[in-house]
Amino acid sequence: MKHIVFLTLSLIFQAPFFVGAQKLALHNEATVNTIQSNGFTLNWQLNQKANAWVEWSATHTNQTGTMQLGEQQENFRWIFREGEPARFYQVTFFAANQNDTLKSGPFLYTTRALSTGEIKVYFNHEVEHAVATQTPANYLNKLVDDTLIAYLNRAKQTIDIAIYNSSTANSLSNIAAALNSARTRGVQVRMVYDESSSNTMIPNVSSQIGKIKSKVRNFTYGLMHNKFVVIDADAENPNDALVWTGSTNWTVDQLNGPDENNVIILQDQALARAYKLEFEEMFGSTGPQPNEANAKFGPDKTNNTPHEFNIGGRRVRSYFSPSDGANAQIIGVINSAGYDLEFASMVITRFDIANAITNRVSNGLTETYGVIDDSTQVDQVAEWNQLKGALRFGRMTSNNGFAGIMHHKFVIADATAPGSDPQVLTGSHNWSTSAETKNDENTLIIHDADIANQYYQAFSWLFKRYTGRTVGISPMALPQTLWQVFPNPAASSIQLKRTDNSNSQQVQVRLSDLGGQTIRQLSGTGSTHSIQVDVAELNAGIYLLEVVTGQERAVFRVAVAR
Repeated sequence: MKHIVFLTLSLIFQAPFFVGAQKLALHNEATVNTIQSNGFTLNWQLNQKANAWVEWSATHTNQTGTMQLGEQQENFRWIFREGEPARFYQVTFFAANQNDTLKSGPFLYTTRALSTGEIKVYFNHEVEHAVATQTPANYLNKLVDDTLIAYLNRAKQTIDIAIYNSSTANSLSNIAAALNSARTRGVQVRMVYDESSSNTMIPNVSSQIGKIKSKVRNFTYGLMHNKFVVIDADAENPNDALVWTGSTNWTVDQLNGPDENNVIILQDQALARAYKLEFEEMFGSTGPQPNEANAKFGPDKTNNTPHEFNIGGRRVRSYFSPSDGANAQIIGVINSAGYDLEFASMVITRFDIANAITNRVSNGLTETYGVIDDSTQVDQVAEWNQLKGALRFGRMTSNNGFAGIMHHKFVIADATAPGSDPQVLTGSHNWSTSAETKNDENTLIIHDADIANQYYQAFSWLFKRYTGRTVGISPMALPQTLWQVFPNPAASSIQLKRTDNSNSQQVQVRLSDLGGQTIRQLSGTGSTHSIQVDVAELNAGIYLLEVVTGQERAVFRVAVAR
């Protein structure tokens, strides 16, 4: 098959090349869909007609191939079905016509794992179960470290750890003991940690465990800021492989509070192998001991892991910094929001992110709420002031006056619209230039209504703690002050009552979903209006309650809880 490709190329290069002709270009890199255990589908779109083909190879065997995709087309599709579960395939796309030639890649793509795909989310602070639509979010009250140790104790073959900070009272003796115990029972344990942070746990870890610290900070390199653990990535049983990550460092305040954090655990062998690949790039070795000569950190790393995964039927995306452009993914999630947007970020010091949020609000996304940490002196940060002005009525707040660090780095898009594409982005990546250009970071984006809602439960608690108000229930129009809406959230019915006697006109009430679909229409009269709205048969979620009386109009966001 390859000799056909070379013949095609030779004919193209002999054709006249027109000076000033439009260059071949892709509108975007390949889009991935239909990820299955034996393959995937890739799509490319060119800016002009051309001939195209792909060359591919497996990373775990010597399997290779070449496939012609078509002639004189702009859109190309490749359906690959020769793969094995949870394996990576390197793909390069070629195109050529009489004007130009193009090469895109090589990039890595993965097949679907045969793992369960179970995803668990934990928070080290309280959550608001009243807004739960499926799974009540998990609050681990001073149990994050015990949960981590339980996972370490289950490891059968390998444990790979990349942790920014591991220093607490007693130097995290229980976690260190779990790692030493794993090594004793034959598990290969390896560690990467940050050179500049206080890692007093490291001396308590066995000297036989392979360890490497990051480069010394300088103008071009920042921090090894990852917070992930990979367990049994290459286990024969795909259900043994998992990734532990999130925003949590290994210190007492980070694990048990008062610092607020999240942990997400994904039981998926393909993702575990991707994280292992990133780990070994920093470790400099595929063996039990590191190789400092081969170790790469920060801007020395390359974009060499798959980004698209099918985990338990969910679309999950993975990015590492600074090689993979995670900042653009943060902005992409923000821009995807069509109904609501909630973000909790320790810092926001990039105007492109602040501008993306501001633009969504300016374009009508009024249901946008933000929480930021106050330890960075937010009143002196221009991005904070910009967002505080854009998110009016107190929808942008900080943890000023509360103990600890608001250490999350997550954003949720459309959590209240499960029929759209709810997604949540989380990981170690602060919304800063250092995270984007200098630090070693990891980021996950999970497209799933249930996972997004669990983060929404956490955000709702944070926002209520800092402001005393409920997310989604804030002044949208002055007439709202004349009405009482209770209970909110509700389970069976919502009572709407006017608090004055100044208006005896008829009241029109409309209950709709966030897409604008009318669910109930009611009316009432009298000087003191009291209307009951039945919600007993509705699914859990967020709804809009519109009240119209003459020239007055008010809109309330109401929650139905189950």
